[in-house]
Amino acid sequence: YGKGSPAVHLQDFQSGPLLDAYISQKYTTEIQEEEYQKVCQVLQRTQAVVHRAGFEGDVVTFGSSATGFKSVGSDVDVAYTGHVKDRSPAGQVKELSQLVRHLKEEFQDVTPVFGSKIPVVKFYDPITELEVDFCIKNDLGIRNSQLLDAYCRCDPRVPVLGRLVKEWTKTHELVGVPDGCLNSYAY
Repeated sequence: YGKGSPAVHLQDFQSGPLLDAYISQKYTTEIQEEEYQKVCQVLQRTQAVVHRAGFEGDVVTFGSSATGFKSVGSDVDVAYTGHVKDRSPAGQVKELSQLVRHLKEEFQDVTPVFGSKIPVVKFYDPITELEVDFCIKNDLGIRNSQLLDAYCRCDPRVPVLGRLVKEWTKTHELVGVPDGCLNSYAY
């Protein structure tokens, strides 16, 4: 197990009523709807910045925000899906660099992270109080999110199970590629 004291124990879920109580406490419809509205708002604001910067394409969510696995406090993954001349990491860095100045006008703590496999710009939206990871042309991440979303639409238990697994792996510090663990999509 990880370093922290576990907040969730699998043996706690042997009985149905305890699991039901946990789920209803952690994942109420009201919380999910409030989070969804915040994600929509930050997505619209990011799209506006991208257009002001002269980029013509769309900005879409992917990851937990697009799949139903988002929990309170999760960041929002967004990707620019419009035309990019050079799709290489160097080309993506160039495009993201052009956007940084514009993002700083609207958001706080704008931080380019260009050394990662997928270059991103991280920022904080003070209006929605959400942290955002912005990237360019993450087609695989978008497709993976569409697949998980399809699973969630097939059975309403899937997003609940996904959030439980996500929370358990975070609690036990078993997620994070830089730390030698799988990413959250793998779980």
